[in-house]
Amino acid sequence: MHCVQCGTALGETQPQAQQPPAAPPEQQAPPPQQPPPPQQQQYQQPPPGYGQQPPPGYGQQPYYGHPPGPQMDFSWITGLFDFSFRQFSVESLAKVTYIAAIVYLLLDWIFDLINAFDFSAGMGVKILLVGLLGIIVQIFLLRVVLEGAVMIYKLYMKSKE
Repeated sequence: MHCVQCGTALGETQPQAQQPPAAPPEQQAPPPQQPPPPQQQQYQQPPPGYGQQPPPGYGQQPYYGHPPGPQMDFSWITGLFDFSFRQFSVESLAKVTYIAAIVYLLLDWIFDLINAFDFSAGMGVKILLVGLLGIIVQIFLLRVVLEGAVMIYKLYMKSKE
């Protein structure tokens, strides 16, 4: 019977010869290392995915320009001038409309506030409070209408799939 790691015989005792006294630890040489036993060369299986086809698009040249096929994503400006109504511009126009409406409402409120304070202080305070409340209500209603339009658009697109 032999040791699996180093290959020496187990269970056999060898007569011990006289060994010279051990050198101090500073002068001792490291024990000789035995080479590992020769292993049979085994052909391992390649890692998973090795030799298979790469995923689509891997290693291809980049494509510049518009991708082929129908276009669903376009700017909101082109959607304004699509008189055939073949492209939907609800989502992109909803964002632009919401921002533009908020900016318009705030600027209109500021000009009304300036004019009201020029007329009288009481009218200025009234426009300050009532006008601000009116802006909040108008923004809320606009948001509800735009979310409804986007929701209807998404339901339509989902039913089309």
